[in-house]
Amino acid sequence: MGRGETRKYLLHFVYATILTTAMAAGAVWLGISMGVGMAWDFGSTACLYAGQGAECAHIYAGIFLGNDSLGALMSKVLGPTVGLQLFFMLVRTALATCHDFIFMAKASVGCFVIGYIPSILYAHYISKTTSSYFVAMYVPHFLMIGIFSLR
Repeated sequence: MGRGETRKYLLHFVYATILTTAMAAGAVWLGISMGVGMAWDFGSTACLYAGQGAECAHIYAGIFLGNDSLGALMSKVLGPTVGLQLFFMLVRTALATCHDFIFMAKASVGCFVIGYIPSILYAHYISKTTSSYFVAMYVPHFLMIGIFSLR
């Protein structure tokens, strides 16, 4: 960019966008197809922290069974979230390459105030589900995808 090779930069950016799209599609597919298995792998240490005995069975039931379980989160929410995170990294890198740091900082603060605060309040006081907390954590990034892309 600094040498005026914008055409070369654009070709690399298009290539990176194609790769990002392919990886995002793969993340969604893996989340859907392997989400429950990943949940068992990630949640298998729950009893180590809870101790042994009756409370262990209760904790495992809370982690792996029901609509708000780790398995449901991994198979329904994780894949799309990872896919969107890949696009966020792509557009953030594009703006960083152009040294547009002041805009990035202002947009980040705005997305935090406009996106994160209402979404975490919604997750905490209204929804109270694992998925809503997980999505609330990434709402600023999702907003920045659009804002950074427009820039």
